[in-house]
Amino acid sequence: MGDPRILYDAQSQRWVAAAIDEDSAGGSGNVILAVSTTDNPTNVTSGWTKYMIPVQRGGLLTDFTTLGLAGC
Repeated sequence: MGDPRILYDAQSQRWVAAAIDEDSAGGSGNVILAVSTTDNPTNVTSGWTKYMIPVQRGGLLTDFTTLGLAGC
């Protein structure tokens, strides 16, 4: 994985993590997004809901994931 990012959303009391499934290491080049199921991020096996977001297009490299929170 590459370009990892993690942040805490105080409003939802959840951790959010993102990284690239690096194409150069045999990965898909897509973005891996994970959201903790509680405010405690330490249960890495079953304490996260994980998503693979398809962003890889036509042989182009995926680069530089980032995260942000919108205020309400």
